[in-house]
Amino acid sequence: MQETGTASSRSRSIISTQSRASSLGQGLASGSRVSKSSIPAPLKAKSLNPGASVHRMRRIIAEDAEWSLAIVPLLTELCIRHIVKNFQNNPILKQLPARHQQKVLNNLSPDLPLAVTANLIDDENYWHRCCVQRWPVCHLDCHGGSWKCTFFEKHLENLIKHFIPGTTDPAVILDLLPLCRNYVHRIRVDQFLPPVQLPPPPHSGDQSDSGSEGEMEEPTMDHYQLGDLVAGLSQLVELDLVYGVKDCGMNFEWNLFLFTYRDCHSLAATIKACHTLKVPTVPQPSPIFYSQHLSDSFSPPLPWLSSSSSPHFLIHR
Repeated sequence: MQETGTASSRSRSIISTQSRASSLGQGLASGSRVSKSSIPAPLKAKSLNPGASVHRMRRIIAEDAEWSLAIVPLLTELCIRHIVKNFQNNPILKQLPARHQQKVLNNLSPDLPLAVTANLIDDENYWHRCCVQRWPVCHLDCHGGSWKCTFFEKHLENLIKHFIPGTTDPAVILDLLPLCRNYVHRIRVDQFLPPVQLPPPPHSGDQSDSGSEGEMEEPTMDHYQLGDLVAGLSQLVELDLVYGVKDCGMNFEWNLFLFTYRDCHSLAATIKACHTLKVPTVPQPSPIFYSQHLSDSFSPPLPWLSSSSSPHFLIHR
């Protein structure tokens, strides 16, 4: 009887234990369902934008304010920059490899002195930049198709056109000869400036009037003498000259277009001095007088100006 009571008590305890376990499991299941529903969904990651929040970015602040993450240039690039920067004082070009020479030429300034670049640089692209910088319009076909010849021919023509006898130093033109003698094939000058005429001093009242006005010496109107220049141009084949003044405006005077006797003899000496000349084109203000003087100046006649080649000798009328 006592054993029967003990077994029943044990069964009741087991049943109570199972009921508590089942209720606990149900509670956990329901709790888990509640917790899952109460937890918010994770936020989606936004696209990285360095400018959106500067304070959240990881930064490296250098002590040097000029420090940057730029890649250090190659040693060859640094050397090329140094050569370009100091080219005027220490021109280094022929000693470099071809690929480095081109980099140096592409970065050289067109304003470098001609004494540095004339006999050292033959690159047409460099002389093209020099021409375009000085003259917006350049007719390459009129200068043999070479940009270097174009530059030196136009530069020399510009010096001659603005030369004032008695005022401009002739060394300005003659000093250019060693630099351009091999690159000037044609000279076309459409202006020759006469010397500057100063007003005569006022005559004093005590001066005698016995002298006639015809005895007063007239001022010379001779233009620039081309003899020394042309003699130094070893490749010159064409000479085109027009004696006169352009754009004189209200200052027009017939004396500005005067072709004097000494101009005629100087021109004859100029043509004699150039043995490579083939096409001389000269002015003829007075077809009878100056033609005789110009032809008489050649003694003996020049072979390239003989009757057989006279069509090459052109005269403006």
